[in-house]
Amino acid sequence: MKTIPTAFLVYFVCSIFLSEQGQAAPLFLELGLSSEYFHYEEQNIKGQRLNREEGLLNGGFISFGYQPTLDTEWQLTHQRVYGEVKYSGQTQSGSSLNTKTEEKFDLFSIRFKRCLGNVYGISGFNWYISTALNHRHWERKIQPSSAALGLNENYSWNELDLSIEADYKISERGRMISRVGSVLGFNEKFEVDLTAIGASKPSFNFGQVKGQHFRLGYKYALETGSEISLLASYQYWHFDRSRTHLVNAGPRRIELTEPESDMHRAGLHVQFRSTF
Repeated sequence: MKTIPTAFLVYFVCSIFLSEQGQAAPLFLELGLSSEYFHYEEQNIKGQRLNREEGLLNGGFISFGYQPTLDTEWQLTHQRVYGEVKYSGQTQSGSSLNTKTEEKFDLFSIRFKRCLGNVYGISGFNWYISTALNHRHWERKIQPSSAALGLNENYSWNELDLSIEADYKISERGRMISRVGSVLGFNEKFEVDLTAIGASKPSFNFGQVKGQHFRLGYKYALETGSEISLLASYQYWHFDRSRTHLVNAGPRRIELTEPESDMHRAGLHVQFRSTF
């Protein structure tokens, strides 16, 4: 599925150069910093919690884009957040396990946005529709403890995102901005490092991913072509339980199943945008 992000990237670049002459499409660059609260839980087939991870993640993003018309916008983004969080769960034998997990999340996204005009004819109150193709990668390293070995896992999946956005002018330079949307995942991949027990690094598809997201913020125009924004966001994903997979571990075979799980990320973001 790597060809899908590549095709969108080619289209994005070609669109810049094929824009009509004399229609100088403004290019823009965005930079941002983020701090997020992270909460993740896995459940067994009875819905009982198997483990929980929670803590703070910090990071940032960089975006590049252009506006072929006053009503449309393309944007390429790379975001990374990471941190060490608390892990509480249990070992395979059922004993209590408390340790730390190193988390790292990468997002690569291409988004198209179009203005649909005023909301019910209200001046200064505009709404937009936007859609994005996202690729996400999650590196999860459960640290070893006196009770258990560590465990390294890698998740990756693509998302189709459909969102509605709105902004409202509250002053000469200030606007309230918002976005709400849903995502549907595909091409979900999972890899786990089991070399410690002689099972190499098996990989397989995990369960389907679905999610929702919301953000609300304030945007202030510093000068012509520059803006700064302060945003609060919430993102949620549900991961279905995977099928059971058999893996060779030396002379024996073991069963691997990625359990059903839920992830929440709530954060604050500061963003700067400059048009050139």
